[in-house]
Amino acid sequence: MNQYEVTFIIDPVLSGDEIKSTASTYETLLKDQGCTIVHVNELGLRQLAYPINKKSSGCLLLYRVYFSYRSCNRQN
Repeated sequence: MNQYEVTFIIDPVLSGDEIKSTASTYETLLKDQGCTIVHVNELGLRQLAYPINKKSSGCLLLYRVYFSYRSCNRQN
């Protein structure tokens, strides 16, 4: 298994509960694809180097995961 880092940027306009719900959705997505989550680092609200969808800041979540290509649930 290889170790990867996955970073998600969440819209900063969402409330705290909505951000936690979104983070839970991402965790479920990773687990469903066969990832083993090693560490979650909530980096909080950060300024982005360049705008994404006209937003200059976002809430960052960094996941460290173990993943094997053979364990991937491929969707056709």
